[in-house]
Amino acid sequence: MAHTRPIKWGTPSSFVCTGIMFVFAVLAFIAGIHAMNQRNKGRDECTEKVTATVIRYAESKRQPVNSKHSAYTVYMAVYQYEYNGWTYYGMESPAESKQFEIGQKVELMLDPNDPDNFYVPSERATAGPMIICLAISLISLITAFGMLWLSLAASGKFDHGEGGWKDK
Repeated sequence: MAHTRPIKWGTPSSFVCTGIMFVFAVLAFIAGIHAMNQRNKGRDECTEKVTATVIRYAESKRQPVNSKHSAYTVYMAVYQYEYNGWTYYGMESPAESKQFEIGQKVELMLDPNDPDNFYVPSERATAGPMIICLAISLISLITAFGMLWLSLAASGKFDHGEGGWKDK
């Protein structure tokens, strides 16, 4: 069995590991914010509420990335709606299940300047990547602060008894 040495707190390498953990926390936070922005992209312009009808589903077979997964089907509802006397058709994001019945009425929010741009408020939003990234960021940040505290305490730069810094 290979032996690994534990981190010796208070050494320069422990501060480097702490710095790496802080960078990881910041990158995970940025990824979470980016996922949130992508999820909300274009929704600010969609201010007009219209009623659409689900007329059919478009299906797409997705191939697995590797041999551990199997192929699966995603479904995209095709909506028909009217706005300013014109009839429009559109699809929203793919889902792994059919969320609405064919013929069902669904409320859409669309951009009055570009009626082809819409979103379905009642569709289950995929907030998973955003939540995962933000959770990883929070856990990493807490870990990094713990590592920093251990490193400072072991180096003698932090006095436990008085709860403050001491000069060396």
